[in-house]
Amino acid sequence: MDYISEKDYYETRPASLISDIDREVLSELYQPLIGHKSVGIFLSLFHEKMKASEIDTFDHAHLFDKMQMSAGEFFTARRALEAVGLLRTFFKEEGGIRYYIYVLYAPKSPREFFDDVLFKGLLIKYVGEKEAKRLALSYKVDFQTKGFDDITSSFVETFNPDYDSPVFRKDLKVEVKGRKSGRIDTSFDFDAFFSALDKNGQIKREVLTKKDLKEIERLAALFSLDELTMAEIVVDAYDPDNKAQRINFQRVSDRAKEEVKFPFFHRKSKGEKSHVTSDSELASKIKLMDAMAPGEYLRIKQNNTAPSRSDLDIVDDLSKNFGFSHGVINALIDYVLAKNKNVLSRRYIEKIASSLARESVTTAIDTMNYLIKINSAWKTSKPSVIKTTGGDDKIKEEEISDEELESILALLEAKKD
Repeated sequence: MDYISEKDYYETRPASLISDIDREVLSELYQPLIGHKSVGIFLSLFHEKMKASEIDTFDHAHLFDKMQMSAGEFFTARRALEAVGLLRTFFKEEGGIRYYIYVLYAPKSPREFFDDVLFKGLLIKYVGEKEAKRLALSYKVDFQTKGFDDITSSFVETFNPDYDSPVFRKDLKVEVKGRKSGRIDTSFDFDAFFSALDKNGQIKREVLTKKDLKEIERLAALFSLDELTMAEIVVDAYDPDNKAQRINFQRVSDRAKEEVKFPFFHRKSKGEKSHVTSDSELASKIKLMDAMAPGEYLRIKQNNTAPSRSDLDIVDDLSKNFGFSHGVINALIDYVLAKNKNVLSRRYIEKIASSLARESVTTAIDTMNYLIKINSAWKTSKPSVIKTTGGDDKIKEEEISDEELESILALLEAKKD
C-alpha cells in the first residue's frame, strides 16, 4: 500500500524480545542508516504494545499525533524500518475498514551488524570510517584468558539430568517469544519457509519435491530474498490442479526479479565464505563478490539503481545453466561491465562463461585470475598507441570486440591443451 489514512486501524505484535542493548544498537548503529524518525516509530510501537492489552487496536491518527508527523513522513520512515528487517507490515481491507498489523523484530547484535557487509558498508558511508571504527571498538570483547585453565562447570556436571524422565518430554504448548531479527546473511531456513506457506497458502511441504525445494533455494539466494518473501511468491505461483507441475517456476523467477527493484536492505544475502584472507583493497572486493548475491552486486555496480529485467535474466541463466557460484557470477559481471562500456551483453558474457565452465572455476578469485589472462592476452595482441602533445606514448584502454574475444579464448584454450 502506498498511502495511509488517519482512520486506518493498526495493532502491534512484537515477534521478538527487545532488550536494553537492542535499544542502544538502534540508536548507535541503525539510526545513521534509517534516521531518528524510523527509530522513534519502532520504539513508540514497542513501548505502546508493552503497556497495552493483548488486543488493543488504535487508529493512525493516534500514532501521528503522538509522533508529531504526517502520514507521508510516517510512510517513508516505516519503509526504512522494513528495509533493514526491523518491521514487517501486513494489510487487510474488509467492509470498508483498512487494518494494518505491524510485526517488530529485534535488531542485529553488534557482531552480526559489523559482520554484514551491507550494514557495515552503509554505516561507513553515512558516518565515515573513523566513526564507524569507534563504534565497532565500543562493542569489542575485551578480556584475555591466555595462561589460564578453563575450569568452568558444565550443565551435566551441575544438574546431572535424567533424560529418561517424562518431564523432558512434556510439551507446554505455549509459543514463547525468542529473538528474531532480519535475516540478511544466513542460510535459507526451510522451517520458516514452510511455516509461512502453511499460514499464507495452505500448501503442505509433502507436495513439494526435492527438485522444487532446490530451485526455490537457488532463486532465493540468487536474488537475495528471505523465506517469507519466497513463500508469498510460491503461493502466487502454485496451481494445485496441475499435477504435472504444481509450481510455475517461470512465474516464480519473474516475481523474484521484480522484487529486486525494491531496496535490498530487507532482503537476504546468501553467499559463500571467501578463501581470501588479505585486507588489501582488491581482497576486500573479492570477499564482497563471494559474499553478495548477484542481484545485489549488480545493483551496487549501478549506483544502487534497480537492475534491468534483461540483466537479471542473464544472471539467472548463469546460475541455472552454468551452475556458477555467486563469486564467479559477480566477478564475471564486474569484468564484462568494465570491458564493455557498462553494458552487460548476453553474447559477450556467455562466451566467457563457457570458457569459465571448462576451467571449473568455483570462486571469485579463480574467475579473476582467468579474466586477467584474457585481458593480458588482449593487451599483448593489440596495444593501441596514441601520441600526446609532449611526444610520450600512452596505452589507450578500449573494450574487447566480439571477434577479438573469440580469438583470445581460442588462444587460451589451445595453450591449455
